[in-house]
Amino acid sequence: VYGPLVIPVEQSHIKQILSEEGPPHLREFTAGVYHCGRLIGTGKGKTKKAAEKAAAGMGLEVLKKERNNGEK
Repeated sequence: VYGPLVIPVEQSHIKQILSEEGPPHLREFTAGVYHCGRLIGTGKGKTKKAAEKAAAGMGLEVLKKERNNGEK
């Protein structure tokens, strides 16, 4: 069993809206999450918050996989 995934402050993440598509009433946002300057996840949603949440989830999975691969 692994402990919690801890990211040092100097390696914090940045979330950014990459694009907005569609008319105002049917807008779809695409967000990206960066870790140490590297894009590690993207996500889409009907709101900026939903897109950021999807991107953060994908980014977390990438970091978990990298962590697990490094401990084998």
